[in-house]
Amino acid sequence: MVNFTLNGPVKLSIEFDGNKLHNLHLFGNSIETNKPDPKSPNVIYFGPEIHQPNDMSGDEFDIPSGKTVYIAGGAILKARFVCDRVSNVKIRGRGILDQPQRGVEIRHSNNVSIEGIIVLIPKHYIVYGGESKNMTIRDIKSFSANGWSDGIDLMSCSDVTIDDVFMRNSDDCIAMYAHRWDFLRSVRNYKITNSIYGQILLILSI
Repeated sequence: MVNFTLNGPVKLSIEFDGNKLHNLHLFGNSIETNKPDPKSPNVIYFGPEIHQPNDMSGDEFDIPSGKTVYIAGGAILKARFVCDRVSNVKIRGRGILDQPQRGVEIRHSNNVSIEGIIVLIPKHYIVYGGESKNMTIRDIKSFSANGWSDGIDLMSCSDVTIDDVFMRNSDDCIAMYAHRWDFLRSVRNYKITNSIYGQILLILSI
C-alpha cells in the first residue's frame, strides 16, 4: 500500500521497481468551475454515458462555429471531433475520447480551444491541425500505442498555445510542419509550457 498527499493539481506516473510499462497514471485535476449550461443553444453537451454519432459517418462529430462542446466526467465518446472552416469553438471537460480515428481535427479554422479532456489510443493523431490560427490546447491527457500515432501534429498553423499537457505517445508528441499534404502556410508564434512528454518532442519544417 502507498500513501501520499497531493498539495494541488498534478499529473503523475507512479512506477514500482522501475517498471514503466505497468505503472499507474494519476491525474489530480483542479476543482472544475464555470461548467456550461447544458440547455444553452450554444452548448453541445455529452453527459456521463457512452456516445456515438447517429449519422452514416459513424466516427465523427462535426462542430459548428460559436459552440462550446462539453464532455462531462464519466462521458466516453467513440468518435472524433471535426472543426472544419469554423471559428470560436471550445472543446472542454473531463470526459474521454476512446479509440477514435483522430482525437480532434482542426482544419482551416480560427480561435479553437481544447481543454481538460483525455484521448485514449487513437489510430493516428491526438490533435490534428491544418492551416488554422489562434489555437489553445491546455490540460489534455493522451495515450497512444499504434504505429504513426502522434500526439499534436500541426500543419501550417500559427499563433498556438500548448500548456499543461500530459502526452505518452507511441510516436512524435508534437510535430510542426510549414508544409504537409495540401497545407501550405507559414508557421509562427508557438508557446509550449508546463508540459510532460513520454516519448519525444519533434519539430519539423519542410
